[in-house]
Amino acid sequence: MSFEQTYRRMNESIAPSDALIVDTLARARAGRRPKRRLRRAVAVAVAAALVLGSTAAALQATGRFSALYAAVARWLRPVGQSCTQDGITLQVESAYLQGHLACIVFTLRDTQDSRLDAADLCLDGIAVDGWTMGSASWRLLDWDAATQTATFFAEFDVLNRTLDAAQPLTFSVDAVTPVLSIYDGEALPVDLSGAPNTAAVQPHAVDPYLLSDGSEAPQNYDFLTLQTPLWQSADGLFALYAARPDGQLHLQLRVAQAAGASGLLELVDADGQAVPTSASHSYTDGGLHCREAVYDVPADRLADYTPVLYGAVDGAAVEGEWQVTFRLEEK
Repeated sequence: MSFEQTYRRMNESIAPSDALIVDTLARARAGRRPKRRLRRAVAVAVAAALVLGSTAAALQATGRFSALYAAVARWLRPVGQSCTQDGITLQVESAYLQGHLACIVFTLRDTQDSRLDAADLCLDGIAVDGWTMGSASWRLLDWDAATQTATFFAEFDVLNRTLDAAQPLTFSVDAVTPVLSIYDGEALPVDLSGAPNTAAVQPHAVDPYLLSDGSEAPQNYDFLTLQTPLWQSADGLFALYAARPDGQLHLQLRVAQAAGASGLLELVDADGQAVPTSASHSYTDGGLHCREAVYDVPADRLADYTPVLYGAVDGAAVEGEWQVTFRLEEK
């Protein structure tokens, strides 16, 4: 299940929506890095071909040349246009345009340093002709550490215009952010049955959000205060706290946003199903984001529940205005 789907399911529960978590979602996994399924058969064929090496020789070596290469050759046309800024080269390798759909294979290569060497990469400001309506999805297909080259496949639905392969098209990227580590649905190794029944609290002004009936949330909430974490990541950027001060399970996730971390926590039962929250509040202070969720679960079954973490730690973004304008070659 994707980060987006998990958040949507949590947000559709009886708990109030949390505006800052929407921003966290955008930063952490999905909004920044959409992973929506590429809806056309060409996307699947292109992705498979590129993972295998993106050349006819590579495909033939795998014994899958006929089906994959035929599908790729049918749709994609070579481009080979590039631009370089701040030592990073953006190159459009090939593309397919028809109607409102644009499919683009492109690479990003760091020619000066190792700024892209990470567990994954985020892209910001990815667009075709500065499109103003529609949707986009992209995915990292391959990473070559030896040449510091990342290969991507992107699909765009540009609803406010019809694409013409005979006309120039501008593809652009505004920023590249290396993702140093990822928690993509990691079950945390904790035993919730050890959560104390009492805990000190401290009021904080909560981040603004609306309740399900449209009314505003209270301005303050009594959050669990600092205590020994039930779990903490090795880098210390994520910490989980738990207590049952009112007979309900309070889970608090603290994330060091100032250090590039962002994350979201959910609670799942023994069947792997997400548990709805009965309340959820958050605050941000000095680069630390704290979200406390309350769950109405039986005290004698706490060991059957598992906290699951979705999140990432970003490195320093490389910002620029990479733009490549191209026309597709005639076949």
